[in-house]
This record gives sequence, structure tokens and C-alpha cells, in this order.
Amino acid sequence: MQFVVLADSDWGAPTAEEEAAGWRWTYRVDVAFAGRDSRVAVSQTAPKENHAAVLGLAEALSPSWAEHRTRAGADWLGPWLERLTTTRGWRARGVERGLVAEFERRHGRRPTSYDWDV
Repeated sequence: MQFVVLADSDWGAPTAEEEAAGWRWTYRVDVAFAGRDSRVAVSQTAPKENHAAVLGLAEALSPSWAEHRTRAGADWLGPWLERLTTTRGWRARGVERGLVAEFERRHGRRPTSYDWDV
């Protein structure tokens, strides 16, 4: 699967708590697009090697992952992932293109991606 890196806590300034501790965890949220069957990889520290989980859309949107999404700076992804839960085919590709365009608007660049056999 090709995962697109869409949120990473390293892109933002450290929190006061992280500054006080002198270190920070890296929180990431990556998405492999496949319409309703899309997968969301949530990770801490080193991506790919230390993923906390690879989730379906419904689980990724659940309250149990809310803090992770917030720490990763991924709260903006919620509405886009919600749209993916109800789309397929060409409509899902439209949601994917819209999400990538929103990423580019927010970050001024295209997102990176990586292949991972899960």
C-alpha cells in the first residue's frame, strides 16, 4: 500500500510540556487511499518501524484516537476521512485529490509518501 504522509507533529512548534521535558514524541497520521477501504496509519516516534496501528476509517475517526490526531496536527483531516467512508470509485478519487490540495494549501508543498506492505 502507498501511504501519504498528511500530518506530523514535527512540523509544528513543540508544546510547553515538550519544551519542559526536553524531548518530544513524533506523532504522525498517514493515509493509504482506497475509498471506503482506505487505511490510516497512526504512529509515534519512528514511522513504519513503530506504528501504533493501521486502522480502518471508522476506527481512525473514533474518540479513542482523538488525542493522537490532535498531537499529530491532523484534526483538519477529520471531514475528509468522513467523506471517504461513504465514497467509492471516481468519487473517492475526487476526495483524495481534494485532501491533497488542502494539504498543499496548508503546507505549500505536495505530501510525501511511502510504500508499506501491510
